Amino acid sequence: MICIVRSRVHPSFISLLLVVLAVTACPDPSERKDEEESAEASLEEAEVEEAGAVEPCTVAAPCPEAAEEVEAISPDDPRIEQALLVDARAAESFESWHVEGARNVVYDILDPTPPEVIHELAAKDASVIVVYGDGDDPDSGEELARDLASQGVENVYFIQGGASVLRDTEEVASQD
Repeated sequence: MICIVRSRVHPSFISLLLVVLAVTACPDPSERKDEEESAEASLEEAEVEEAGAVEPCTVAAPCPEAAEEVEAISPDDPRIEQALLVDARAAESFESWHVEGARNVVYDILDPTPPEVIHELAAKDASVIVVYGDGDDPDSGEELARDLASQGVENVYFIQGGASVLRDTEEVASQD
C-alpha cells in the first residue's frame, strides 16, 4: 500500500525514494530492472535541476500498518509517576529539554522502531509506559505509542499535546 505525503523535499531525494520503492516493490527481476532504469533516469534528471530549488511536491511512501489504539492521558495523570517515560522526538529536541529519567526513542514513520528497542522497553519493570512526542499532528508520541501497542507492549499511553504541555505543566509545578 502506498500513502501520498505532501512535503518540501529536494527532487533528488524523491528520486532516491522511488528507486528504493521500485527495488523493494517488484518481486519479478525483469520488472525490477525496468523500474530501476526508470527511477535512475528520474534521478539523473533531478541532479541536472538547480540544486537549491525545493518546491512543494507529492511523495509516495509506504503506509504504516494499522496500529493499535492507545489512550491519551494528561500531564497530571497519576500513572505518570510510576511510568517508564519515553520521548519520541528527535535527538536534538530531546537534548534541549526532556523529562528527567525519560528514554529517547526517536519515532520516524519511514524508519520502523527496531525490534530490539521494543523488546527492551517491554522487558523493563515499569507497569506503565507513557510516551510523549512533539505534539504535532500527527504526534510522534501517539504514533510511537501505537507502534509499541501493535507490537504487543501492554499498558502504553501517550501525553496529549506532547512535550510542550509537559514542559508547561512542569514549570507551573515548580512555581508553586
